[in-house]
Amino acid sequence: MDTGNYSKDVHKQSRLWLKKIMGDLEGGTLDLDLYNDFQTELKDHIFEEETFIFKMFKENGKLKNEILGLETEHAAMWRLTNLINSEIETKRFQKIEKYFDELFRILTQHNEREEQLIYSNLADSIHVAAKRPQDWVCRKLKS
Repeated sequence: MDTGNYSKDVHKQSRLWLKKIMGDLEGGTLDLDLYNDFQTELKDHIFEEETFIFKMFKENGKLKNEILGLETEHAAMWRLTNLINSEIETKRFQKIEKYFDELFRILTQHNEREEQLIYSNLADSIHVAAKRPQDWVCRKLKS
């Protein structure tokens, strides 16, 4: 499997799920199952990128500053999902639309940059199949 195309497909699916969630939210409902699927996919994808894909570029001394920027965006998206989770758990829903809007904005810009910088430079033969540990968080949130 071509990792670049696989990851682009994951990006596309995540964007579609997020658009659906936001559309439902405008109508006054939140599909928690879909949101949980989206969140799990997003965090698993961040894990794969930071643990395997970005590491390959770093080891080769390539795209260092660009990867730092992408990791910062990962942290922003991770934080936003945590804020959304807090809104859901407390049933406040006061800022949830704002958080989803910001998440969609960052995700869209991030995916475009990532596809251009990272996936266009990946060898076709590389495929990452990894299981994210439950307690794993993106690198920028560890520091």
